[in-house]
Amino acid sequence: MTINDNIFAFTAWLVRNTHVETETGLTQRDGYEWYNYMWDKWLHNSDMGRKIINDMMKKNNINNNNPGITTNMSNPRAELDTVTFTFTQETNCVDGPINYIETLTVEVKSSLGIDGDGGAFYVLRTEQWAVDGVDEIHEIIKRCERAIDAIT
Repeated sequence: MTINDNIFAFTAWLVRNTHVETETGLTQRDGYEWYNYMWDKWLHNSDMGRKIINDMMKKNNINNNNPGITTNMSNPRAELDTVTFTFTQETNCVDGPINYIETLTVEVKSSLGIDGDGGAFYVLRTEQWAVDGVDEIHEIIKRCERAIDAIT
């Protein structure tokens, strides 16, 4: 693995994650701080990044006395990758047959997994889902966020 391979891998990961906002609210527009944060996340959450850390520590004969640096390639905790929520409601009185149930599926996923990315996309899937206003969709997304926060 050459440095060019590592730079390519990090750049590809970075391009896929330009939407990410950090826990402290940094975005790509914040420049250096955001890129530094993303580099650290990539080093510690990708197989290639952890390999770089391990190789550097071995090469420099460094013992792992820093709990912030992971030298073990295996993760002792299972990582949350994708979450799927399914919501149901009775059909609206205009478009649906009587006693029909509308279903909305919300998939929460990310290119590196929810734990590895620090954020996710919300993919909504439905054949029919009626709302009285935008606030209803907003509340569904908030419910999903609260549920994910409770398990991460």
